[in-house]
Amino acid sequence: MSQNKSTEAATSLVKLHSKDHEEILNVIDQLRSEGISRFLNLPQLIVCGDQSSGKSSVLEAISGLDFPRKDNLCTRFATELILRRAPQDAIKVSIHPDNDRSEAEQEKIRCFKPSTLALKQFASIVRGAGDFLGIGQGGRIFSKDILRVELQGPSQPHLTLVDLPGLYHAPDKSQDEEGVEFVESLISSYMQNSRSVILAVISAKNDIALQKVTSFTRKVDPQGLRTIGIITKPDTLSRGSNMEQAFYQLALNKRVVFSLGWHVLKNRNFKKRNKSLDERCVSEITFLSDGIWATLPRRHVGIDALRPRLSSVLRDHILSELPSLIEETRITLKESQGSLHRMGLARQTLSDQRRYLFQTSERFNHLMNGAVNGNYNDPYFGDAMTDHGYEKRLRAVVQNHLTDFSDAMRTRGQSRKIRDDDEKDDNAENQISRSALVDEVRQRIRRSRGRELPGTFNPLIISELFYLHSKPWNHITGSYIETLLSDLQKAILPILSEIVDDKSAEGLLRRVINPKFDELEAFLRSKSAELLGPQRRGHPITYNHYFIDCVQKAREQHRQKHLRQKLKKFFPRRSLNPAGQENHTFNLEELINSLAVETETDMEKFACSEAIDCMLAYYKVARKKFVDDFSNLAVEKCFLDPLSTMFTSRTVNMLEDDVIEDIAAEDESSRQERQRLGQKINILEQSLQRLHSLDRYYLALMIKASDVPKVGRSISDADSELSDFDAAERDEASTEKVEQDHTENTERALFSTDDAPAYSDDQQNTTLVDPSDDWANFKSKKKRHPSANFFEKST
Repeated sequence: MSQNKSTEAATSLVKLHSKDHEEILNVIDQLRSEGISRFLNLPQLIVCGDQSSGKSSVLEAISGLDFPRKDNLCTRFATELILRRAPQDAIKVSIHPDNDRSEAEQEKIRCFKPSTLALKQFASIVRGAGDFLGIGQGGRIFSKDILRVELQGPSQPHLTLVDLPGLYHAPDKSQDEEGVEFVESLISSYMQNSRSVILAVISAKNDIALQKVTSFTRKVDPQGLRTIGIITKPDTLSRGSNMEQAFYQLALNKRVVFSLGWHVLKNRNFKKRNKSLDERCVSEITFLSDGIWATLPRRHVGIDALRPRLSSVLRDHILSELPSLIEETRITLKESQGSLHRMGLARQTLSDQRRYLFQTSERFNHLMNGAVNGNYNDPYFGDAMTDHGYEKRLRAVVQNHLTDFSDAMRTRGQSRKIRDDDEKDDNAENQISRSALVDEVRQRIRRSRGRELPGTFNPLIISELFYLHSKPWNHITGSYIETLLSDLQKAILPILSEIVDDKSAEGLLRRVINPKFDELEAFLRSKSAELLGPQRRGHPITYNHYFIDCVQKAREQHRQKHLRQKLKKFFPRRSLNPAGQENHTFNLEELINSLAVETETDMEKFACSEAIDCMLAYYKVARKKFVDDFSNLAVEKCFLDPLSTMFTSRTVNMLEDDVIEDIAAEDESSRQERQRLGQKINILEQSLQRLHSLDRYYLALMIKASDVPKVGRSISDADSELSDFDAAERDEASTEKVEQDHTENTERALFSTDDAPAYSDDQQNTTLVDPSDDWANFKSKKKRHPSANFFEKST
């Protein structure tokens, strides 16, 4: 009774998984048929291998179809093989044209109808498709078009595969050098899709290191996380040879570690090519049940184990990629809707075009005013912590650059740094000692002497000294003007990209924005030159008390320094008393005379020093005023304020009709782009809806599966052994031998524990076999082999 309940529960779970497989694969295949693969990468199983590696024989064994096979002539285009279980046999064949073809060519290719739909004539169907595509005509050897074959039958698994042309090493009469590059490029494009699970078909007739598919797989999947290895033609190996042992180690997932493991098949050779598929399976079972291959786990050998294994791998791969696929679809849909929104409504008439520009100007002003005024609430401005988001915030960028401008004027505004004589000379450029500057000023005063009395200086000398000292101002101001203009360009271009299509953006730049930008630049430069003018010519004038404060402070410092020197000279250094003080006896009259006496030379030096102090005091006042004037009168009034009128509805209203048409009229490419975006959005919306439905379906499926009674182990354990349960799906259409194999595999899985390794029955050499080669252990495999050597060198 208990056994009946267990069998009943297992059957319930198997049926659940069967419906699960079909529903999941149907959704992805439907998305692919509707063309979403033009915009997104879909999960898929791709079959790759060198020519004559046995790819076609593998597909033939999986599907039961008679693929065209010839020793030196193989697949010329990708074939999408869609297998589904159904009560009756049925086949549907079509060709999906390459997107690079013209619309007329694509329409013609879609009309392809095979001359026959007889399953036994499938090779003729493939050859007919090749003839229809012009393969072998006019030098055309390969094609990017995809032959789509949908096959239903009672013995078919729920599986979708993409068969790719075989790699070949050297050109010949039927395959030139251009074909080598074409095939490699085609296969690389499929492999580089991170959602592709690679079925790498390896022939045992050649060493693995000599087969091209190994190097291609290593490049795109260096850790072997999404690759299954299929070993074919093991019957060509001499029993007991080193090559047989090497491929046996490969099958054990030891030489080349794949998270999804390896599988061994024995296909029909040339002599037995006319044998039936049933005879092929019997021959395979017999061969793999003898010798070294008999020690491999039965779920890793034979076509009967490969079908459910691939079906489970594809199903689980789709489910694992489903969240990221939904998110990528949502992002792509949003971007496409944004592009279509920027294009606006169709604009065939002048009235439509002017209305479009009115709407555009409103949006432009809204975003530009937000950027200038620091109101960054619109989603357009994005994240301030990204470079792109920061560049859109024009107010923040300008404020920061004006702060930098103030610092640059303070640190680099003087032509030479003046250091005191007692300061250490650090050999820095553009510096001069105060005594050297006094000597230089003395010469300038003597050469500019007027009617001033001895010991005084001509007031005009202040302007000369100031002009020389503030010489870098012009260069610093010019460089920051260039920076601000660049900031404005970086702020305008994203706004145009946000609100209009590329053609209208180019027209607006050429007809409206650039002329306004040139006017704004001229206005800013003119105002800056006006502010710099008083610093370049004329007599310095200021009524700021800060000037007097600075002069008096400088005089006080010089006086203190002078008195300190006089006192040190007048009072000789003596030893200190116990209190730390010095006692001196001096004549007061002598001290007064010492402090008061100045020579004529000292008075002239004093005048030079006074002139320098006045110049430096005025420099500080002028520098602070110029920084504020440049920021307020030039940047704010001449640069930022006019931006609010750069592109307004009044601007649009004043544009001539020919200018409106030049900017806003749609050309043929724009109309085609609008149509393309509309089709893309429609496909993405439908695809997103189907993906959400699939996500909800799988969630409901898991809830339903959780209600199934336990069968020896928990449902979660049973689900991890999905390949064993999937084998039971074939019971209704399989032979008694397959039923026995499935029962044996299920018992073995239920008997083993998750942590215990499985051992082969080889009594002479007990071999440790890794039990976790299927997709259910994908994540644990990644952790187990994070730095595994993907391909070992050929021994």
